[in-house]
Amino acid sequence: MIEDTLMSCYENISDKERENILNVDFSVSSKKTKLTLSNDTLENILVSENTNDDGGIIAMTGFYYQMLVSILYLDEVFKCEWDGMFLDHHQDIVLFNESKKIVKFVQVKTKKYNFSNYEYEISRSWIPKLFKTAYDIEALKDYDVQFEIVSNCYFSDEKNTRSHYSLIPFYSNQKNIPENQVEVKSIENFKKSVFEAVKRNSNENELADGEFEEGLEDSLNIEASDYFKKFKMKHIPYEELEEQIVSRIPRTLGFDRSQLSLETVNDIIGVFLNLVTILKMQKFN
Repeated sequence: MIEDTLMSCYENISDKERENILNVDFSVSSKKTKLTLSNDTLENILVSENTNDDGGIIAMTGFYYQMLVSILYLDEVFKCEWDGMFLDHHQDIVLFNESKKIVKFVQVKTKKYNFSNYEYEISRSWIPKLFKTAYDIEALKDYDVQFEIVSNCYFSDEKNTRSHYSLIPFYSNQKNIPENQVEVKSIENFKKSVFEAVKRNSNENELADGEFEEGLEDSLNIEASDYFKKFKMKHIPYEELEEQIVSRIPRTLGFDRSQLSLETVNDIIGVFLNLVTILKMQKFN
């Protein structure tokens, strides 16, 4: 302890040094020490100055948004639409209904703004990772597996003379656009991730078998096309998300004229975090 260290040092110095310490007039020395800035001035400087790295606050904001989305889905659990859900396990959120044999994998993404141009990571990484999660769980082959990306940001289409990336079919349940590069590129990257995993876990004879590789590619094309039929994008701005949460859960529980307080919402998030921590500890122990 720091106080033990200080006491030990004090006891081991000479009587003269100890007397000098005890005779110091701190009231005199304090008059010589003047603060050049008040606390308010210093606070204003720190707040007004642009930061070089906002990664930490962005990550915390994103995680808080994810917790709010989880509470929104908790309302669906209360309505018995789902038997339960997992947080930060396989994906950000996983919902399941055993009697209906349905599993939904949800990714939650946040941006600084509520509107953005097309984000190429959607087809490069986000969708392929969702699909690969389901593909890797062999026991889910007989289940109705659904996929969803929820974000505070609405991602617009990307159009040019050579290609067309459109998320409109996935936001609105409209029929998909022919040669939609969202689907084309997502399937390409999904297949690439599966083939990379196969190469890591297979022997040289299997990899040299052209029929095996061709058959795998055909089955992956079919699998990914089926996955896309059950894939949705959902846009929920922060303000709208908070409004839905504070009113929906009380209404589901029979309190039509009540609303959740911010304190209650944060208490629920605290419970979620505790459960996630327990699951992680059990996993790594």
